[in-house]
Amino acid sequence: MKKIILAVCALSTTQVFAAEQTGVINFNGIIYNATCAIDINGNEGGENATVNMGRHPTSAFPSRGSESSGVGDEGKIKIELKDCPDQGTLSVSFTGKTVDSTGDLLELDKSGQEGIAKGIGIALYDEDGEDILIDGTPVIQKKFKDGQSEYKYQMLAKYYRYAEKDSDFNAGRADATLNFKIEYK
Repeated sequence: MKKIILAVCALSTTQVFAAEQTGVINFNGIIYNATCAIDINGNEGGENATVNMGRHPTSAFPSRGSESSGVGDEGKIKIELKDCPDQGTLSVSFTGKTVDSTGDLLELDKSGQEGIAKGIGIALYDEDGEDILIDGTPVIQKKFKDGQSEYKYQMLAKYYRYAEKDSDFNAGRADATLNFKIEYK
């Protein structure tokens, strides 16, 4: 009997132990100033916008400095900034691989490869016909005031022959890539 009572006492005094688990919860996020919605040539968001440059015969480029922008909307770049905060300054800049250190002539993609036009680059001009630098210099700087939330800007892209000699100039694909950056402060 003593053994049974001892067994009952031992069982009744047993404590239940549970393993503890601990961990960490991380919170990630960003607080940002609202920016503008961008539309480039009808492409909302502006990412991967395309500018149709058209087809141009080599005869349109008889010598160094010759340019051709095509017909109609070919070469036109229409930038619309919408829903901008009504206070602050907007800045837009462009970068890309350039033909030389002047930063004003965009080099063609895959330049030097077979099937790519040679001796041609793309020049960009603002609404007033002034050169647009492709070196990260702000091209558009717009200060918004109360109630103002939209801004429109037009540019023109033209093929530009930079080759001095005819032997350094030939026909082929003439695509190029231009990067843009929008800052709002």
